[in-house]
Amino acid sequence: MEKKGVGFWLGMVILAALTTCCAYLAFWGMQAGDRSGPWLFVAFAFLFGIPLLFGILPMVSAKNPAFKRLHDKATGADHPRTTRFVPHWFMMTAIIVMGLVLLYWLIAGILSLIGR
Repeated sequence: MEKKGVGFWLGMVILAALTTCCAYLAFWGMQAGDRSGPWLFVAFAFLFGIPLLFGILPMVSAKNPAFKRLHDKATGADHPRTTRFVPHWFMMTAIIVMGLVLLYWLIAGILSLIGR
């Protein structure tokens, strides 16, 4: 297993802190009786927690066979496949079109603010 740098560990600590804070705020929001707000914090907890999980999982899986099976399933190591080409031009076209639409909306909004 390769040695992880300081940047990796700093990122994992930040992700862990963000995940914990979001889960804590969601918990207290639910305890207070709020029905809509905590779900946003739950979503952000998952947003920060999933990269944390995938960052830590390879190190834990090297020592625990249960996590090794989970890691192999998550990365596809248990089903070796041949490499194949997947055409992605349609996805790139959609991204470019959406970028142009957003740029148009941004320019139109700025022009409407300055009165043109």
